[in-house]
Amino acid sequence: MAAAFGGMSRASSTGAALERDFDVTRTPSGYQVATRAAGVSTFPDADTLLFHIDKDITIWLQLERRDLFFIHAAAVARASQVIVLTAPSGTGKSTFVFSLVEKGLEYLSDELAPVDLGTLAVEPYPHALCLKSPPPEPYTLPSNTVRSGRRYHVPLAGPVHQVRTLLGWCSFAATRSAFRSCGRSAPRRLRRD
Repeated sequence: MAAAFGGMSRASSTGAALERDFDVTRTPSGYQVATRAAGVSTFPDADTLLFHIDKDITIWLQLERRDLFFIHAAAVARASQVIVLTAPSGTGKSTFVFSLVEKGLEYLSDELAPVDLGTLAVEPYPHALCLKSPPPEPYTLPSNTVRSGRRYHVPLAGPVHQVRTLLGWCSFAATRSAFRSCGRSAPRRLRRD
């Protein structure tokens, strides 16, 4: 749990701590989770448990932070500027973000990009980067990676909470031609003056 969600223990940009409690118990048949809102649920394995908790937190956070617009996207930063990368689930967003972090960009999220539409500030969503398979060579998983069923949870150094402005947006699809829509001109068109 700490490896997958430890980065989310920081306060929001408003300074208010957001809390969500899960009472997790291991049972002979898997795991049992109790929350005030959802009651008790059971899961057969740790992989399913983490998936459920991740989705629960994702929905809950969107309900708690109605001041933000949540995009199903990855987000990486350099200094105070952010690039948001959208793509359908299972097309390699997390693997791509992992490679960008290895090249020196800062990890904000591989799942959600919470955006303040008034300022175009992008908040981090710092849960562990979740890969469905090991990354391709030359990349290797760090030693603190936690494997849970089919998924690899890669705890990355959480971002220092600071205001970061949306520099650009790139949308990927499952076809090669979609990559042509991204590039130097796409961020320029979306940049706020």
